[in-house]
Amino acid sequence: MKPTVTKRAANWCCPVCPNCLFVEALRLYINRLPAEQTGWLAGTRDAVVGEALALLHREVTHPRRVAALARRLGSSRTRLAERFRHYLGEPPTKYLTKWRLRLGAEMLRSSEKSVAETASAVGYGSEAAFNRAFKNTAAHRLNSAGSSGATGLTLRSNR
Repeated sequence: MKPTVTKRAANWCCPVCPNCLFVEALRLYINRLPAEQTGWLAGTRDAVVGEALALLHREVTHPRRVAALARRLGSSRTRLAERFRHYLGEPPTKYLTKWRLRLGAEMLRSSEKSVAETASAVGYGSEAAFNRAFKNTAAHRLNSAGSSGATGLTLRSNR
């Protein structure tokens, strides 16, 4: 029996090809966004915001201040803050706090790490600081939604 085209194609295609295809499709999509578009993907197009996002995601444990981040990017603090707020609707420090908490919540759900280990892994100096940030963010979300109830995640240090 002669191999089908599909089998030959499967033998030729490397395991990385789907990833490359996805990245290319994402690039095309981002490049075709309207100039006035805002949001995370549109922000990646902006030289300052895109580089800031890359740094914040790459170095999540690094303590960040807007002035230090701007210096590292070769930008002014004001320009970074304005551009970031324009595209993402919040300052870089607030974005980083949310990103760290999202990573921490996922880590707590999917691993056996303690809250203290998780706090350290996502850039908090102590379990208490992580707990405060989590509670402040969760309380803000509940107040914004006008509801009360569970946040979906309870932080316990006795893991």
